[in-house]
Amino acid sequence: MTALAGLVTACVAIVPLAVVPDLLDRFHVIKESVMRAEALIGALLVAFAFNVGRASAREDRRAEARPTFWLLALTAAGVAWTGLTALLSTHRPLSYDSFVSVLTSALLFLVVWYAAPRISLVILDVLVPAVMINAALAAVQEYAIYDPFLHDDPNLAQHFKATGLIGNPNVVGSFMAFAALILTVAAVRVRGVRRWLYAFGALVATASVLVSLTRTALFALAAGLLLLAVGRSRKRAAAVVVAMAVLFGAGVLFRVPLVLRVLEVPRLASEGGLEVATSGRVAPALAAWEMFRDRPLIGVGPGAYRYWYTEYKTRVRRQYGAVLAGTPATMFGEAHNDHLQLLAEAGLPGYLLFAAFLAALWLAVRRPVDGDGEDVRQRIARTLVLPLGGAFLVLALAQFPLHLAVTRHLLVTFAGLAIGWSRSWE
Repeated sequence: MTALAGLVTACVAIVPLAVVPDLLDRFHVIKESVMRAEALIGALLVAFAFNVGRASAREDRRAEARPTFWLLALTAAGVAWTGLTALLSTHRPLSYDSFVSVLTSALLFLVVWYAAPRISLVILDVLVPAVMINAALAAVQEYAIYDPFLHDDPNLAQHFKATGLIGNPNVVGSFMAFAALILTVAAVRVRGVRRWLYAFGALVATASVLVSLTRTALFALAAGLLLLAVGRSRKRAAAVVVAMAVLFGAGVLFRVPLVLRVLEVPRLASEGGLEVATSGRVAPALAAWEMFRDRPLIGVGPGAYRYWYTEYKTRVRRQYGAVLAGTPATMFGEAHNDHLQLLAEAGLPGYLLFAAFLAALWLAVRRPVDGDGEDVRQRIARTLVLPLGGAFLVLALAQFPLHLAVTRHLLVTFAGLAIGWSRSWE
């Protein structure tokens, strides 16, 4: 169990930093590989622990799982449905690869859940330097101070070179929004030196969201912080709303670029249409919706969205021509809306299974916190699920965190920790 806890802790730091400079896709492939390797090694360690462990210890873990039967059942059902839709896919090679990602993600969730009692707050400690390194690198890239990578396109705008060790600026913003929220919850719940460490990490991550100019990440972070405050008291929620309004006003006064981008949306929509205001997100979203309408039960297959995008983009341009005025000639491999992409690729049953999983996760950890009577890890777990889930639902409206290894790894790991930490001492 100690080795398993060490593996999970180490990968929280490794995945955001893993990069292969010489590859065209220098970020995603290596991070996906590390995530899959962690899941498989972790599963082997769990199997070893069950085989050599004491029978009483195994029975304790089975008893612990009984109150969360529905969460386990939904996890298994989600994997099974993904496998079925992959078999019935319109493009099986793409779907089989996506199925492996879903399978290893589910496996990692269960591995982290099992290992959670032995995982200490060090897992949050190591997240802070991973955030700091990526935030610092993305900042110096954004302002053309230093860039360790060579870019194939000489006309690439400077902003799109601000990748850190994560990916394009939108991916940086998405990861940092989740990290900022996780570290904020931890800072609220711990005491001593760690509180200051996590608060500093949260501030750095928030600053990186601003540098990334990712509007959806800003909205997701704001939604998560508001839900964090609501979960504690109405007075705190009101205070957070006032603080957000003051900070937004300060952003306008000091002309913070991301705040100005938010203010530009109405003007862009009136001058260039909704497609211009959303940076070309409407066409891929409508394409996903049309895929769902054509195959509402089983979808086009996991990962098959990218194969059909060009054909469906042509169709939605004919059907929604006025709405799509100014659509850029960009090839989207993802819908930039995980809600619609889940519907398009896995059908309505797939989306409902995922929604039910999120609800079951929240219900499993939502019991009231009893101050000094609980382990600090329980308090973090029971505080984290609602704001992190809310932030994900908002971010998924215009980004695709489920389809990126770096964000999916963070979500899966802390979902497993949340359920494991919240129940391990009952």
